[in-house]
Amino acid sequence: MKLFRDGEVVVPEGPGPGVELDQEALRRLHRLYVESGVRGRDDTGSMRRIQPDYELRLPRW
Repeated sequence: MKLFRDGEVVVPEGPGPGVELDQEALRRLHRLYVESGVRGRDDTGSMRRIQPDYELRLPRW
């Protein structure tokens, strides 16, 4: 499939975004995620390594 035609992006004719996922890469990355054991985030702790006086402030929308 050509990505460009006459200087324009070619829109896929079928359903979906027109890309194919590498299923083996997805399996490998999922396995790495499961084996890592990382499930939570500590954004405040990460920021304090860069800026020790960092305080989490919730946005006032």
